[in-house]
Amino acid sequence: MQSTTYRNITIYLALAEDSGLSQLSPSKGEGTDIRVDIYVLKVRSMMLLIFTLDDWRCAVELSTVEKVYRAVAVTPLPSAPDIVLGVVNVRGVVLPVVDIRRRFCLPGKRLTPDDRFIVARCSGRLVVLVVDSVADVIDCSEQDITSASVIVPGLDYVEGVARLKNGMILIQDLTRFLSLEEKAVLDQALTSIQP
Repeated sequence: MQSTTYRNITIYLALAEDSGLSQLSPSKGEGTDIRVDIYVLKVRSMMLLIFTLDDWRCAVELSTVEKVYRAVAVTPLPSAPDIVLGVVNVRGVVLPVVDIRRRFCLPGKRLTPDDRFIVARCSGRLVVLVVDSVADVIDCSEQDITSASVIVPGLDYVEGVARLKNGMILIQDLTRFLSLEEKAVLDQALTSIQP
């Protein structure tokens, strides 16, 4: 009777999909004494559009973004919430322009053609977000993101903070970016300019 001892090697592969751990069938190389167990760790990830506000690096989920444009003049919108600068016409559609700086109590800044407009889905509607610049699109794994509720409880419009090699990025939660009151006042202001 012959006995064989195997050296065990365990390999973990990270895949960007649903979270969970699954084991592939163990295999051993033909004619070798090595047994290989392969585990596949599935890690969720999200694509982020990175933008800047002064020295801050922020992001929104890429899936919420329709398009990025160079900034243009904004038409004031009477009776709009304080966070709304006004409206712009984007391909025949009048969209509210939201000033993220006001949400974070950053100093105001005059709009210039070097600024960027991010057209994104926010609280069920398309809005234009005013940012200084659009820097990059990255794929960020869920394990690199800390929930905002852990860092700053009560900051509803921030989803979390991504910790990357070159610094941290504040991730906006556009589903909760406008309060219910802001949505109602914005709806009323937009209705008042419709023919």
